[in-house]
Amino acid sequence: MSVTSIRVKPWLNTWRGSVFKFWWVFFVFCLGLQSVFAQTPQAEIRRIDPLVQNGQLVMDVDIGLQLSSAMREVLERGVPLAFEIAIEIGEPRWWWFDRKLVQAQLLRRISYNTLTRQWRVSTGDLGMVVPTYEEALDLVRRVRGWVVAPIDRFDLGNAYEGQVRIQLDMTQMSRALQLDAGKRDWQLTSAWRTFSFQLEQEKATEVESNVTTPQTEARS
Repeated sequence: MSVTSIRVKPWLNTWRGSVFKFWWVFFVFCLGLQSVFAQTPQAEIRRIDPLVQNGQLVMDVDIGLQLSSAMREVLERGVPLAFEIAIEIGEPRWWWFDRKLVQAQLLRRISYNTLTRQWRVSTGDLGMVVPTYEEALDLVRRVRGWVVAPIDRFDLGNAYEGQVRIQLDMTQMSRALQLDAGKRDWQLTSAWRTFSFQLEQEKATEVESNVTTPQTEARS
């Protein structure tokens, strides 16, 4: 009985080896890319909804927010971090510079009690305690009923333009952490997201608004 040998063409082995190397490199690249995104904090303003309540212009804002692992580690050691949500509103004027009507900031502070293992999110003297890290982040991500100005500052029927952003407030951090502020995993500033609105009706009980896509990132 004779045994027939099978010869594999050299180019086929080379091709198989190249394909295997390609997918291996691609797999390692994806793992590295995932690690980079996991280390990099991310923030964006997703929704802006101006409303009129009790004679005041108030804002509802939804924020996309993801902290870096370095930020979370600092929080879990009991060191608080503060996030500043800023809004600017102006009235466009074709014959001169735009008139600035509103410049306001809202500070949300996240802290962790290492003894009780509870998270706290505070705004000024008011605070809320939640059991998990994600729930604490959600309280920063959702801004509801933020009073920014009385409506008598605005004229009926006029068009107004505004912008909102969120950033990590470096001034609230310790000196040691401020030294790390230049590192990628501590750089958290969203792009400004613009919106426009005008007060409707004589009673000024409604606001007609239009939110545009985010602008190029602007850093203060």
